[in-house]
Amino acid sequence: MFRRFEQDRKGITGLETAIILIAFVVVASVFSFTVLSAGIFSAQQGKQAIHSGLQTAESSMQLVGSVIGEEAGTTTYVGQITFIVSNTLDGQTLNLATTTSSDNVLTVNYLDQNQSVSDLPWNVQFLGKNNGDTMLDPGEKAQITVDLSSINSGTYPLGAGDQFTLQVDPKVGSPLIIQRRIPDKVDLVMNLN
Repeated sequence: MFRRFEQDRKGITGLETAIILIAFVVVASVFSFTVLSAGIFSAQQGKQAIHSGLQTAESSMQLVGSVIGEEAGTTTYVGQITFIVSNTLDGQTLNLATTTSSDNVLTVNYLDQNQSVSDLPWNVQFLGKNNGDTMLDPGEKAQITVDLSSINSGTYPLGAGDQFTLQVDPKVGSPLIIQRRIPDKVDLVMNLN
């Protein structure tokens, strides 16, 4: 009788195959779920990175027009730098409020071959259409004047032939870099383009 059971194994082989097939389907579905979850997660992370990048780019400013240097009472060095900014891509508003403390919303840093000075004093004047607040809104232009008296009172004043860099850093967004060279003769007013 046992010999008969040993010879007829067709039912057991079919059952084993079905179990193995079900195991493969379960493993494949778990693997698919894992891959899809990871894909959805990475897509969400990518979406957040894109939105963050757009927000940063939109909240940046751009230079409009010329950079003007004005002499500092004598024709030996430059006393102030003036330039006009507007929003990039009509992005978010930028706060251009000036304060008397070192907590400026916008900081202007100076760099040349001899020195680096952080948080220079500056003032702002809105030009043309504006709504009267200190926010640089889309479509508005603001003229920023940077006072270089702290540079000129030191050992290396900004004079003829000198190259300098101004880095204008808003609280949110990318900095505006202005790199120029002073002409060989310091005039009362100089176009530094």
